[in-house]
Parts: sequence; structure tokens; C-alpha cells
Amino acid sequence: MPTYTHDCEKCISLGGIQLYGSPTDLYVCFKASYASIVARYGSEPWEYTSAPANALRNINPEHEPALAEGLRRAEALEPVSSGTVFPRRTCT
Repeated sequence: MPTYTHDCEKCISLGGIQLYGSPTDLYVCFKASYASIVARYGSEPWEYTSAPANALRNINPEHEPALAEGLRRAEALEPVSSGTVFPRRTCT
């Protein structure tokens, strides 16, 4: 269950983590034509950070640990009824 208020109907909760001693709620959002990862650290509208999922694949996880964990969790989701949240990568 999320710790903070988050009112976007397009977001799917990915659970929470403890980061620097404080709870952080993680979401994947499909508000735009691409997926974004959201890390919420408070209930005020400005108390979050986010980035497009594709951009996060190229960052050092130590620089954005909450978003990196959110991406990891989003990519692990099972397919949903209308398709796949993130297509699983396969080796060829």
C-alpha cells in the first residue's frame, strides 16, 4: 500500500522502498505515449521525481536509485490484459 497520496489514474503502483531512511513510493505511468517511472517522496504535488523509462536504461543506478529500482520492477511485471507493460528482452 502506498505511503503517499498519488492521484494519477494512469499510474500502476510498483510498491515502495526505503531510501535514505525515508519511504519512497514507486509507479510506472502511461499518461503519455511512453512509459515513465515515478518515485514519490511526499504527498504534495511537487514531491516526486520522474523520467521516461527509455532514458533510465542508460543511467548509473547509483545516481537515481529510486527510479532505477522502479524501472527494474516495471520491467519485471507480467503482461497485462491489453498487452505487455514492457516487452521482455530476449537474446537472439
